[in-house]
Amino acid sequence: TIGAPDDAARTTVPVINGWALKIFVYSENNLFQIAKVFSTLQILLIFILAYLLFRNYLAASLSAIGMALLPINIYWSPSINLDTFAVTFALLSLIGALWYARTPNIKSGLFFAFSFFLLLGVRIESFIFFPVVTLAIYVVRKESKIPIFTKMELRYVILFLSLIAFRAILSVSVIGQKWCCAEALPLEVFYPSYFIRDLLPNILHFFTRIEFPFIISVLAFISLAGGKGKSRFILGLWIAAYFVLYSTYYAGNFFTPEFSGSYGRYFLMMIPPTIILASITVVKTVEKFKTKRLALAIIVLLFLLPLTPMALRYKTLISSSPYFTFVEAGPKALHEFMEYGILKSTPQDSIIIHSLTGYILLEGRTSVFIGYFLTRNDVIDFIKVSLRKNIPVYMLETHQCEIFPERCNMVVNKFKFTPMNIDGGRNLGLDLSKVELLEATPSGK
Repeated sequence: TIGAPDDAARTTVPVINGWALKIFVYSENNLFQIAKVFSTLQILLIFILAYLLFRNYLAASLSAIGMALLPINIYWSPSINLDTFAVTFALLSLIGALWYARTPNIKSGLFFAFSFFLLLGVRIESFIFFPVVTLAIYVVRKESKIPIFTKMELRYVILFLSLIAFRAILSVSVIGQKWCCAEALPLEVFYPSYFIRDLLPNILHFFTRIEFPFIISVLAFISLAGGKGKSRFILGLWIAAYFVLYSTYYAGNFFTPEFSGSYGRYFLMMIPPTIILASITVVKTVEKFKTKRLALAIIVLLFLLPLTPMALRYKTLISSSPYFTFVEAGPKALHEFMEYGILKSTPQDSIIIHSLTGYILLEGRTSVFIGYFLTRNDVIDFIKVSLRKNIPVYMLETHQCEIFPERCNMVVNKFKFTPMNIDGGRNLGLDLSKVELLEATPSGK
């Protein structure tokens, strides 16, 4: 685990991954397979959502096709980052809200509440989706001439809001805390100045990225500006809420080599509503023609020109990031060094102290988080006991003690760190040292 802030803010995906690894096999590959399953579910979910909103099978089918084929979605589909899971649970939550709005009963209520709480546990900023589901319930009930809330529902609403408030306290409590490492940025950094910086570039990303053809954004805007029915405002609020939120984030530029993983990661959440809005514009256009087949054929031909650049580079777009040399080469080199350098240079039964414990644990090895080793007496005692049992212990990132000696005050007088020369490790910040006890007294205390 990274630490207390991460535990409080993000719980859904670690629990899902944990259970999946217990049921199947502890393997890093299984995590990628789980991500693929949840990403694939988005195709079905967007079909259901589009149909519930507009009661049109063609719009639902076009939305599902777009979700299935867009390069940016396919590129991120096997990733274990939280954004793909957030998209899945956002779709699920909105479906639950629409179901409950039209058919208020125990089943629909529990489905909506459960899916929404799972979304809240994916990422700390998922609270921004609450106005979206609230608007969805309001719009559906207004159009159906159903009371917004019955007396019986108000009891559950109060309970629901109380649970949300409790979850909010957990999440808000971690804002400003350091992220895993003493000198890291705060957990989430949002400032108005970032919005000013990111506003124009992020707007242009809707119209200039080859991975997301501009015709989709144009059609979505037409739907928002001139469409009929209030359902489109639900999707518009979804786009606007996340656009403003992520544009205010320190790493919120949707496509930039400046930050790790920023190749469309924060753009993913806005793709489903944009696709649905574009699809409904296509459907409404087709309906204006007397000959539907001819209208559909004309629209398909009009699509070919904007989609051609994407189609010509499709294989590359779904498999690689143009920012690879900037932001992905480092993590890839680190991963390979861990596999071929560190793990092969240490005994199978050894303990490895490191900040990134996940990879080591998934390889069936024992790992201790370096932050706990440097600051917690119970973890220090565990390492002492292990060494006295002749269990080998190794520590990565021992250069921290040279650069920031104060970090290591609790361990420098208890342990001896002997550097092991492994080529390339120092350049990656993965210098490896063998850890041994410095017995201060005959009793070892």
